[in-house]
Amino acid sequence: MDIIVTTPKSEIANSAREAEEVIRTHSGIYFRKLPSIPKQIIPGKSRIFYTEENFIRGFCIIHCIANYYDKVYCDVTFRIWPPGHYILMNANTWNWIKPIFYRGFQGFLYYTPPPDMIIIGNWLSPKPDLKTFGL
Repeated sequence: MDIIVTTPKSEIANSAREAEEVIRTHSGIYFRKLPSIPKQIIPGKSRIFYTEENFIRGFCIIHCIANYYDKVYCDVTFRIWPPGHYILMNANTWNWIKPIFYRGFQGFLYYTPPPDMIIIGNWLSPKPDLKTFGL
Protein backbone atom coordinates (compact mmCIF):
# COMPACT_ATOMS: atom_id res chain seq x y z
CA MET A 1 0.00 0.00 0.00
CA ASP A 2 1.26 3.49 -0.88
CA ILE A 3 0.83 6.67 1.12
CA ILE A 4 0.81 10.37 0.29
CA VAL A 5 2.09 13.35 2.32
CA THR A 6 2.34 17.10 1.79
CA THR A 7 5.51 19.17 1.68
CA PRO A 8 4.56 22.42 3.43
CA LYS A 9 5.47 25.64 1.59
CA SER A 10 7.89 26.44 4.42
CA GLU A 11 9.85 23.24 3.62
CA ILE A 12 10.07 23.44 -0.19
CA ALA A 13 13.44 25.26 -0.15
CA ASN A 14 14.86 22.73 2.33
CA SER A 15 13.67 19.85 0.13
CA ALA A 16 15.42 21.40 -2.86
CA ARG A 17 18.67 21.76 -0.87
CA GLU A 18 18.47 18.14 0.21
CA ALA A 19 17.93 16.99 -3.39
CA GLU A 20 20.90 19.07 -4.58
CA GLU A 21 23.12 17.49 -1.93
CA VAL A 22 21.97 13.97 -2.82
CA ILE A 23 22.81 14.59 -6.47
CA ARG A 24 26.17 16.17 -5.59
CA THR A 25 27.23 13.24 -3.37
CA HIS A 26 25.51 10.55 -5.51
CA SER A 27 23.69 9.11 -2.48
CA GLY A 28 21.56 9.88 0.49
CA ILE A 29 18.61 9.02 2.64
CA TYR A 30 15.41 11.04 2.81
CA PHE A 31 13.31 10.75 5.92
CA ARG A 32 9.83 11.87 6.85
CA LYS A 33 8.42 12.17 10.37
CA LEU A 34 4.83 11.00 10.68
CA PRO A 35 2.33 11.22 13.55
CA SER A 36 2.00 7.42 13.43
CA ILE A 37 3.37 4.58 11.34
CA PRO A 38 1.07 3.41 8.54
CA LYS A 39 0.16 -0.22 9.24
CA GLN A 40 -0.07 -1.33 5.61
CA ILE A 41 3.43 -0.27 4.50
CA ILE A 42 5.65 -2.90 2.91
CA PRO A 43 9.28 -1.69 2.96
CA GLY A 44 10.92 -2.08 -0.44
CA LYS A 45 7.58 -2.10 -2.23
CA SER A 46 5.37 0.68 -0.86
CA ARG A 47 5.86 4.22 -2.10
CA ILE A 48 5.47 7.62 -0.50
CA PHE A 49 4.04 10.27 -2.83
CA TYR A 50 4.61 13.98 -2.18
CA THR A 51 2.23 16.84 -2.82
CA GLU A 52 3.66 20.32 -3.18
CA GLU A 53 1.68 23.45 -4.01
CA ASN A 54 -1.47 21.35 -4.63
CA PHE A 55 0.15 18.89 -7.03
CA ILE A 56 1.60 15.44 -6.57
CA ARG A 57 5.13 15.87 -7.91
CA GLY A 58 6.81 12.52 -7.33
CA PHE A 59 7.48 9.53 -5.12
CA CYS A 60 10.15 7.45 -3.41
CA ILE A 61 10.15 3.78 -2.48
CA ILE A 62 9.99 3.31 1.28
CA HIS A 63 13.18 1.62 2.48
CA CYS A 64 12.28 1.14 6.14
CA ILE A 65 10.20 2.35 9.04
CA ALA A 66 11.88 3.45 12.26
CA ASN A 67 10.89 4.62 15.70
CA TYR A 68 13.61 6.93 16.98
CA TYR A 69 13.76 7.44 20.71
CA ASP A 70 16.40 10.14 20.39
CA LYS A 71 16.75 13.20 18.16
CA VAL A 72 17.30 12.83 14.40
CA TYR A 73 19.88 15.11 12.78
CA CYS A 74 19.74 16.27 9.15
CA ASP A 75 23.24 16.63 7.66
CA VAL A 76 22.04 19.07 4.97
CA THR A 77 19.71 21.49 6.75
CA PHE A 78 21.39 21.01 10.16
CA ARG A 79 17.96 20.71 11.71
CA ILE A 80 17.33 18.51 14.69
CA TRP A 81 14.08 16.54 14.53
CA PRO A 82 12.37 15.20 17.65
CA PRO A 83 12.03 11.53 18.52
CA GLY A 84 9.15 9.78 16.81
CA HIS A 85 7.96 7.68 13.88
CA TYR A 86 9.98 8.02 10.68
CA ILE A 87 9.89 6.61 7.19
CA LEU A 88 13.28 6.35 5.47
CA MET A 89 13.81 6.30 1.70
CA ASN A 90 16.90 5.83 -0.45
CA ALA A 91 17.12 9.07 -2.40
CA ASN A 92 18.05 7.23 -5.59
CA THR A 93 14.52 5.76 -5.73
CA TRP A 94 12.95 9.22 -6.28
CA ASN A 95 10.88 9.65 -9.45
CA TRP A 96 9.29 12.83 -10.79
CA ILE A 97 5.84 12.37 -12.25
CA LYS A 98 3.66 14.46 -14.50
CA PRO A 99 1.94 16.63 -11.84
CA ILE A 100 -1.44 15.47 -10.60
CA PHE A 101 -3.74 17.98 -8.88
CA TYR A 102 -4.19 17.09 -5.19
CA ARG A 103 -4.87 19.50 -2.34
CA GLY A 104 -2.40 19.49 0.51
CA PHE A 105 -3.26 18.16 3.97
CA GLN A 106 -1.56 17.27 7.25
CA GLY A 107 -0.39 13.81 8.24
CA PHE A 108 -0.58 11.01 5.68
CA LEU A 109 -3.24 9.23 3.67
CA TYR A 110 -3.26 5.88 1.95
CA TYR A 111 -3.08 6.49 -1.79
CA THR A 112 -3.60 4.62 -5.04
CA PRO A 113 -2.06 6.46 -7.99
CA PRO A 114 -4.03 6.68 -11.22
CA PRO A 115 -3.23 3.98 -13.79
CA ASP A 116 -2.19 6.65 -16.31
CA MET A 117 0.44 8.20 -14.01
CA ILE A 118 3.51 9.19 -16.07
CA ILE A 119 7.06 9.12 -14.70
CA ILE A 120 8.99 12.02 -16.26
CA GLY A 121 12.36 11.84 -14.51
CA ASN A 122 14.42 10.20 -11.82
CA TRP A 123 16.46 11.39 -8.85
CA LEU A 124 19.15 12.88 -11.12
CA SER A 125 16.64 14.87 -13.20
CA PRO A 126 15.97 18.53 -12.43
CA LYS A 127 12.66 19.38 -10.80
CA PRO A 128 10.13 19.93 -13.61
CA ASP A 129 8.53 23.36 -13.75
CA LEU A 130 4.72 23.33 -13.47
CA LYS A 131 4.59 25.79 -16.37
CA THR A 132 5.92 23.02 -18.63
CA PHE A 133 2.56 21.31 -18.13
CA GLY A 134 0.47 24.47 -18.45
CA LEU A 135 -0.20 24.54 -14.70
